[in-house]
Amino acid sequence: MAPQRVAMVASYLEGVGGQVETYIPHRYKEGYGVSLDGVRYASENRFSLMITLDCGTKDFESLQDAAERGIDVIVCDHHLPEDTLPAAFAVLNPKRVDCPYPFKELSRVRRSLQTSSILGQPNGFTGKRDLRGTGPCCDQHWGRSR
Repeated sequence: MAPQRVAMVASYLEGVGGQVETYIPHRYKEGYGVSLDGVRYASENRFSLMITLDCGTKDFESLQDAAERGIDVIVCDHHLPEDTLPAAFAVLNPKRVDCPYPFKELSRVRRSLQTSSILGQPNGFTGKRDLRGTGPCCDQHWGRSR
């Protein structure tokens, strides 16, 4: 459930003083992954940073376009990467061959929570128990996610 993950990360960033605008692509019109329309939207609105949730590892064309437009991208994903990674400021993906993190199958909402915690203060999620609590159920993953 993308809106839930977006709400979690946006709430965290706003809670630590970030200026945030969200963009959820239209799945049927823009397809899966980071769309060129999304990159164009970020560029037109003068965004300097994009954080992708649950996509980006295989979006070479759109992330190259973002780089050429001067937009840094932090990719937060879990899909199996190719032999090379896309142009991005960072690619956070537990399935990278060089990633020692032991829990490769975290739920999407848990990855969003952990991504936000490594950005700084884990207390940014105080009061967001509703979002954290429904995540594992929506994602239907087992293991460390629950």
